[in-house]
Order: sequence, then C-alpha cells, then structure tokens
Amino acid sequence: MLQTSLSIQENGNSNPLIFVVNTFWFCSLVLSIASALNSLLAVIWKRTPYGSRGRRLPVWMTIWIHVSAPAFLAISIASFSAGLVLFAYSSGQKSHTKFMTLATTVTTSFGLLTIAAWFGYEQYIAPLLLPDGPFGKRIHEWKSSMSK
Repeated sequence: MLQTSLSIQENGNSNPLIFVVNTFWFCSLVLSIASALNSLLAVIWKRTPYGSRGRRLPVWMTIWIHVSAPAFLAISIASFSAGLVLFAYSSGQKSHTKFMTLATTVTTSFGLLTIAAWFGYEQYIAPLLLPDGPFGKRIHEWKSSMSK
C-alpha cells in the first residue's frame, strides 16, 4: 500500500521526520515553480526589443536573470531527493526499498555533482590556466625551468 507523508501524519504517526520530509518536499515544489517562472521571465526579457536591453543592468539583476533558475532547480532537486530518502526511512518501508532509494539517490547525486564540478572547472579555473590567462605564463615558465 502506498503511503504519503500527509496520510502518515493523519494516522497519528508522531514521527518528527515526516514533518522534515514535508518541509523538504514543499520547499522543492516552491523552488521548482520559481525556477520555471524565472526561466520564463529571462527568456521574455532577452527577446524584448525595448526597455533596458541595450543598457547596462545592475549586477544583482544580471546575476538573478542568469543564475537564479538553474540554482533554484538544483536546490529543488537536492531538497526533493533528501525528502525522498527521509520518507523511505521514516515511513516504515521494506529494507530493500530503503536501500534502493538511498543507493539510487547517492549514485545520481554523485554523477550530478561530478558534472557540476567539471562545468565549474571549465568555466572558472581552466581559463586562468590558459597560456594567455593570468597564471598561464607563470605555469609555462615553471614547466620550462623544471625541464632544464
């Protein structure tokens, strides 16, 4: 029988983890809706021929337009996953359900974090190490001095 976290609360289960599960899930819902709305607003703003498109925007607005949607979506996914694992353990599921939920969440989270770290490396660290980057000349000089 499928149990939801709300039906467990109504049945008088006083497990405090159920309240944490609901908090994670409601936060995930709000953040995913905010992510969708911010994406929509960013697309509309980028396509508009009038307004502040040709002028310089404040830094906070530029960051909000470009960063908020993926950040909200990532936090929403993490919040939902945490709630799902807690739900599996706090709702009296069978042991194989608990294990598979945890194992698949850890596996997918590891993959997503690895890809995010690679994107971060390519975006922020690798440009510093290019030959024309701030540290590229020093690294090249250091390598040539080591080979002598």
